[in-house]
Amino acid sequence: MKTKNKHLFDDFIQAQDAIYSQVIEELTQGQKRMHWMWFIFPVKGLGCSTMPRRFAVESLEQAKEYLQHDVFGGRLIECAELLLLHPDKSALAIFGSIDTLKLHSSLTLFTLASSNKKCVFDELLDQYYRGHYGINSIRMLKQLSGQ
Repeated sequence: MKTKNKHLFDDFIQAQDAIYSQVIEELTQGQKRMHWMWFIFPVKGLGCSTMPRRFAVESLEQAKEYLQHDVFGGRLIECAELLLLHPDKSALAIFGSIDTLKLHSSLTLFTLASSNKKCVFDELLDQYYRGHYGINSIRMLKQLSGQ
């Protein structure tokens, strides 16, 4: 896979493999407890510590590559689909305030990167954010495109 940082996806594999079964359990239960948001629902531009920089998906093109990746695309969609099981809960109830913002930005990025008009990420934007895109992702993409 061609990316600006060829080691980016190696970091994702190591991080996800170590905790993925726990992530699935937490999403199935509708309650995030551990620290995995950055490498399960990745996005760039939120936070300035090591984690957001290490696991940043830095462009729309890179988000498309991530979605098309044999492992990450399937895992991202699987995790997103598990959230659809909780229409009675808010993103805030599942993730807490900080990770709710990260989720919003990540869903926006992957909705825009998806080739499907009505994808699971778009459904989750409807379910949790009244269909609104996350402003942080829109700003990041505009900056990258020079607008």
